[in-house]
Amino acid sequence: MNKHNGFSILEIIINLAFISFFTFLIHINYKNYLETRAFNYAITQIIAVISKYRDLSYYSNKTIYLTFNTYGKEIIIENNFLILEKIDLPKIIQYRIPHKNIHSGTLKTSILPSGNLSHAFTIYLFNSKSLGKYRIAFYTFSQFKFLTINLYKNVSAGDITLDNLTTYHESSQSKNLIGWKKE
Repeated sequence: MNKHNGFSILEIIINLAFISFFTFLIHINYKNYLETRAFNYAITQIIAVISKYRDLSYYSNKTIYLTFNTYGKEIIIENNFLILEKIDLPKIIQYRIPHKNIHSGTLKTSILPSGNLSHAFTIYLFNSKSLGKYRIAFYTFSQFKFLTINLYKNVSAGDITLDNLTTYHESSQSKNLIGWKKE
């Protein structure tokens, strides 16, 4: 009688295939987890920094200057040329601000002593595939006496990419918030 003392080549190949498949699934899920975590952190940081310095500007009766560097993925907060804080945003997310005053990926704005922004703007957040997933809209006040910040998630607005962002942002679909869910 022939005694079987090991695995056949077919058993080894099948086991390696299972291990490879499950490793692939784990990698995909982990990448999605990291991206979701980065989106949550970025959104929290952007909204928190605007809220924090809106209050500081209002109570100190001073103008605070904000620089959003979308390519460097950072926010710089200044008061009379003194850097108060620098916020580093997650690097795996891409950020864009479609605005007429933006040059080379940098938007400079200010929070006025009234607590209002010098102008309204929207920040779009893109995933690693360059698809727009979130937008944070900052509205200046005219009727209400507080700054409005709205967060929207792309649920069915379509494939908004870095290439078509400017065209999309100026479209009626964007202005009517079609396909965006307010968070």
